[in-house]
Amino acid sequence: MTIRINTRVDWRGDEFMGIVDESVDIGLGNVAAAGASMAAQSMPGAGASAVPGQSGRLRYTPSLPGQPPGVRTGRLRAAQNHAKLGRGRWAFGTDVNYGGFLERGTSRMAARPYLAGAAQRLKTRAQGIFSRSVAREIAKRAGRLG
Repeated sequence: MTIRINTRVDWRGDEFMGIVDESVDIGLGNVAAAGASMAAQSMPGAGASAVPGQSGRLRYTPSLPGQPPGVRTGRLRAAQNHAKLGRGRWAFGTDVNYGGFLERGTSRMAARPYLAGAAQRLKTRAQGIFSRSVAREIAKRAGRLG
């Protein structure tokens, strides 16, 4: 008696590597989004205040040098975003024109950094955010290969 077994291997490695590339890109995007969120959260009004002046109107008091910027209008905080710069390259920050002046300071004003602190905090969380995102995306997309 002879038993014959036929097998067929359907190699879809190139397709799988495409899934890995897309998943890595999504993971990097999620890390950048987390950085933008951390930058926005670093300025919940900390250090700044509006106190009644002599005329009874509120008087804005800026945050201390070296502290994240105080929130006056909320525009900078609301404008934190992330963007894809190219393959495997993402960034987070703001396109509000005065954001760089607050981050780095000027000849007349000390820096009120908010991005550098967010980047430091992101360093400790980036690997976890990235690995969870990539694993989730690969599992979701690879299941379609069937």
